[in-house]
Amino acid sequence: MGFVDGDVEKRGLYVEDCCVLGSWADIPALVDQHRVDLVVLALEDATGPTFRRVLSFCERTTARIRWYPTRSRL
Repeated sequence: MGFVDGDVEKRGLYVEDCCVLGSWADIPALVDQHRVDLVVLALEDATGPTFRRVLSFCERTTARIRWYPTRSRL
């Protein structure tokens, strides 16, 4: 398991013992490289255009996509 983040400066950092593997644009390659079968979207305070941009990267893969709204969107 790993993370991606819109901030490329976070690549290589760790969150709860899981590495930030890349940026949103890296999602298709990471899904192939790591044989990911599920991508979970948990975007804190993402605007509509940002959410759609990230979702478009996910949709380029064969992985299932799940969105978990943040507390502010419940």
